[in-house]
Amino acid sequence: MIDRVLDPMVYTSSYPNPTAYTFLSHHYKWKIGSRNVMNFLHKVQLHGKDDLYRKGGGHTFFVPIDHKTDDYKWENIDGYIIEGHVVPNMVLFTRPTQRNFIFETAANGDYIYIVLSLVTSGGKDFVKSHTILGNSNHKKGEVLSEIVKANIPVANGVVHLIKQPLAVFDRELKPFPYLPVFYKVASDPNLSHTFNIGRRNRMNKIFKNESALYTFFVPTNRAWRNYLNYTHHEQGQILKRHVVVSDSRLSMAKLAILSKNGGGEATLNTLDGTIKLTVTQKNGTYSMTWNNRSIELSRPDYECSNGVVHVLDDVLADVRTSSDTSHDSERVSFWGALKNLVL
Repeated sequence: MIDRVLDPMVYTSSYPNPTAYTFLSHHYKWKIGSRNVMNFLHKVQLHGKDDLYRKGGGHTFFVPIDHKTDDYKWENIDGYIIEGHVVPNMVLFTRPTQRNFIFETAANGDYIYIVLSLVTSGGKDFVKSHTILGNSNHKKGEVLSEIVKANIPVANGVVHLIKQPLAVFDRELKPFPYLPVFYKVASDPNLSHTFNIGRRNRMNKIFKNESALYTFFVPTNRAWRNYLNYTHHEQGQILKRHVVVSDSRLSMAKLAILSKNGGGEATLNTLDGTIKLTVTQKNGTYSMTWNNRSIELSRPDYECSNGVVHVLDDVLADVRTSSDTSHDSERVSFWGALKNLVL
């Protein structure tokens, strides 16, 4: 029983009885503004917790949005943390739920035990997690997260969107944990040709912008062997296709999820326009395909302080049409604006 009429959230009839998992995997069909939950969906799928969100009955699901959450926190979300975002067998709408009352989550085992409570402060609603039992990877203590979109009804309960993940604490800073993308590429002699292309075309400067995160598919020196007769400009145009600027790192695991959710292809906005990749995982090994061609991965997932580098033993270009100015799609206007900032 609730004490008010709920705002309509779904604007499509494609899902007559959507579960919490339907919401996670098709959140863009709900009227939730520009909010995105792809990072949390990726973690749910990665740790095999899909059934927790598909389970029938009535449950409460707290779902963190992607906005401005430290990558360190996403990296530390595991199965226990995901369970700590679900109150099973209770449907908790914000207004009638008693404040500061403890609710047991699905993370209620002998080694990890997390409880939640609702708190109101300054006219805003928050959810507070309290890790009562933990270990070296799950610290004891409390985390407070603002509820930014409450009371989204689903067939198996209610979903509340929250500002940051629960039960995950801030990074304990250590000196120089990672190199920036620029210095990773500059310091690796096996990537010197890519670095020199970026230098000649004034691309390297963009990696010094600390307000964005970069995913850089970096060809090795050997990978460029079939493109050495191209002009510096042509090589620069090809290299732009290897850089994605966004608000999150695109790890191989995330690219595999994007490929799966995209019908077999992940569509990426690069500095040269959109490209489509297919990333799959088998027995712990990732494979990548571009333009119907298998791309050999020399070293994926080299984490940097401002992004991630995937070292390739290939180039995302067709040798036979390298001088052709056509691309996977029209160039995005973003590159032109960004280039004006750095030149």
